[in-house]
Amino acid sequence: MKDIFEKKILIKGSGDITDSKQFFDFVIEKAGTTFGKYLVVICGGGTKISAALKKAGYTIEFDSMNRRVLHSLEERAIMESVLIHEQTELLNKFVKAGIVNVSVIPPLLHAGSVMCPINGDDLVKACSLGFDEIYILTKPERVMSKHYVFSGYPNIKIVGIDTGEPISFCSCKIPKKYWAGDKYICRVCSKIIQNPIIFYPGE
Repeated sequence: MKDIFEKKILIKGSGDITDSKQFFDFVIEKAGTTFGKYLVVICGGGTKISAALKKAGYTIEFDSMNRRVLHSLEERAIMESVLIHEQTELLNKFVKAGIVNVSVIPPLLHAGSVMCPINGDDLVKACSLGFDEIYILTKPERVMSKHYVFSGYPNIKIVGIDTGEPISFCSCKIPKKYWAGDKYICRVCSKIIQNPIIFYPGE
């Protein structure tokens, strides 16, 4: 049976960059103007969830697998409220821009009537076999850590979004870089890269 979509694209954005113009433009570019594309955007919200929990007087806690630990129904309600707000805001922005071939989902699973929070990166891994293209958008300083998180997933591209200043490639225009202890260096011309853009896991 032929798939109704010619290309399926998954994009996961960290909660502190999904408000940026760079993130919005990236999704718009991937959506394109051609028929047959379908995008799913996983909206993060970790930073905003932590801020909301702290404001409510709760301690921020993660387990050994970097999963958020919530001890009360109120904490779960705060987390869900933040994520649903992020989902609604993003979807409204895309619809207003005329992008209708996109779905926005929060990192939440439901087992029957039980809500199960899931780390956004883990959700991407769980969905990775269903998509033709997958992008993780995060801040440049987190690119290396994401590179290791997804090291076993060569079909996932890590994209650094610098919301403070324009993003630029190295002058040689080759977006492949490596980490050299305390700096990023272009693999081609060996220049130091101030704003790393993309790492290709597995390379």
